[in-house]
Formats: sequence, structure tokens, C-alpha cells
Amino acid sequence: MNCVKALGVLLVVLMMSQSGWGAEDAKPAWTGQISVGWTSASGNTTTDNKSLSFSAERRTEKGRLSGGADYAKGRQTIPATGTKITTEDWFRSLAKYDHFFSPKWYGFVNGRYETDKIALLDSRTLMGGGAGYQLIDRDETHLSVEAGLASQREEYATTPATSKSEITGQAGYKFDHQIVETVMFVHDLTYFPSTDDVSDYYLTTTAELRANFTKSMFGTFKTIFSRDASPAAGRGNSDVKYILGVGIGF
Repeated sequence: MNCVKALGVLLVVLMMSQSGWGAEDAKPAWTGQISVGWTSASGNTTTDNKSLSFSAERRTEKGRLSGGADYAKGRQTIPATGTKITTEDWFRSLAKYDHFFSPKWYGFVNGRYETDKIALLDSRTLMGGGAGYQLIDRDETHLSVEAGLASQREEYATTPATSKSEITGQAGYKFDHQIVETVMFVHDLTYFPSTDDVSDYYLTTTAELRANFTKSMFGTFKTIFSRDASPAAGRGNSDVKYILGVGIGF
């Protein structure tokens, strides 16, 4: 994992966002979640899987700053031979700043960084911006849609190593709904089609159910689906990841 690149994406977006905070926004509150997951099994094979997720948001009248990261690593060991096989090893981070020009319309800048060793993806870096519209903004339900452009660079750990840089479009939505007092559903989708060929695209979507045990502690089940129309040689187009964990909200 190239943490320098990951932190670089987050830092650039945060720096770009600073001009959005006015004097009236001196002390906006942060809200967010941190969750962890771990599973283990032993017998003819020994498996060990762990995950970590983080998300946070700060909202004021004029601006909304958000970011997050997910990480998971899994390993399988065959006791008879001692052979260790990595079954998953991936990381993704994202940061975004929205500046509201009206109660509904906003402009945004965003950045993403991803890596997946099993998919031979050394790095995928996306930086872009565009415009969005807040369709629903209620205490129990939020829905926004947006569209824009992005610069994408992908580097693959193939032999020989390969890379690709291009300008893409980006379109997506984000939705969350408080189903009942203790259960929330969170869902987002973003589509990045190449401006040269719309059949060459990257799509990622997440769906999560979050159930509170106490005021701050919760259980979570998250599904992440991604599809790359032009993956590394010898690798599939689609990946589905499942994360089961517990966390704390703040």
C-alpha cells in the first residue's frame, strides 16, 4: 500500500476545501464512525480476516467536508504444509468538499485512492470536481446526485508493469435513511466512464446496514461492489467485498 499517495489525495482535497469555511463556520461539529471486523477459523485450513473502516463528515450552512477509508486483509494457512495464501489485501480512501451556492445546489471537489493486491492494482488515483443537487435533506433521509469530470491514473503490478492515465466523467448519488430509530441504511454509487470510450469505465457502489446497540456503539454489514471494464491482464472485471463488524459513532 502506498500510504504517501493515499495521504496525498486526502491532503490536496482538504487544502482545496479550506476557502469554503467562513467566519460563521469557525467551529462546525464532526460526526462519523469507526468500525472493525475480525473472523478466524482453524482445522484443515486456518483463516484469518480483519478489516477497518472509518468515515467522518463536517457540515455547515455553506460547506460539507467528508472523508473515509476502508481496509481489509485475509490470509489462509494450510497446516500440513505451512503454505500461506493471501486471500484479500485492499485499501481505499476518499475525501470530498461540497460548497453550497443555494440550499440545494453545490459544487464539489473530490479525490480517491485505491489499491488491491489480489487484482494486481498497485494504485488507482482519481481527482475531480463537478456540480451536485441535494434532492432530500431531512433529519432521517438524505439524497444527493452529482456529475462532473475526473483525472484517473491506474498502475498495475503486472509483468511488465503497466499504467494508464485518462480523463473520465463522473456521475453518482449518495443516499441514507433512518429505517427505524436504531437501524440506518447507507448507499452510494459512482460511475467513471472514459471520455474517449464510454464502454471503458470504472464503477463502485457501497451498501451498508448499521444497527445501534447503544447510543454510540453499533453493528455493521457492508457490501462493496466494483467493476473495472479494463482490469489487469488475467484478472476479472468485478469484485464484491463483504464486511461484518462493530463500531463506535461520534
